[in-house]
Amino acid sequence: MSSRHLLRPARRASLLGLALLAFSGSGCSDIRVREGSGDELSLVGRSTYAWLPEASGPEDGAEAWSQRQLAREIRQLADRHLGARGFRRVEAGEAELLVEHRTHLEVQVRERDPYFSFDTVRKVEVGKLSLHFSDAETRGELWSASAESDLREIARGFGITSIRYEPIEEPRDWKLEQKVHQIVSRLPERAPAPPN
Repeated sequence: MSSRHLLRPARRASLLGLALLAFSGSGCSDIRVREGSGDELSLVGRSTYAWLPEASGPEDGAEAWSQRQLAREIRQLADRHLGARGFRRVEAGEAELLVEHRTHLEVQVRERDPYFSFDTVRKVEVGKLSLHFSDAETRGELWSASAESDLREIARGFGITSIRYEPIEEPRDWKLEQKVHQIVSRLPERAPAPPN
């Protein structure tokens, strides 16, 4: 048997390893980040911030509780990531920046190739988180960015001319840690460090 034939299995294994590595890394890029208004450089030299009061919503019910929990987690994560970049949270009257978070949820229907899957469409919840930074005196927005990802599949549809949906019970995953990190990491590195 020639050496060329002996090397083939090893070569196949290395190619398979590269393919698996590429596939495993592809799952990290499912968060889509977009910059909105303004320029992040307008935040240079400003080191203190306060959160804008949250908009009032329903007081009772599971959805209201879920929204309050979501808001609390977003603020805790943002405080941690902003602090790591030299920003310091203070009372509203002392802040140079006002920060607001917004969330948006929508359902998208996505077609699938019936030749390669049993279902022809899927309903997917898509969630967007955005952070908005405004001048504390003028209230004018200086910079914003948003991060969006699929949260969960909620139904699969079967059929071509008439589609029958079957619901899917999946937990909603906002991927808040990754979203907050990817938004805040776009802020300028030159943010002043907090005083000792």
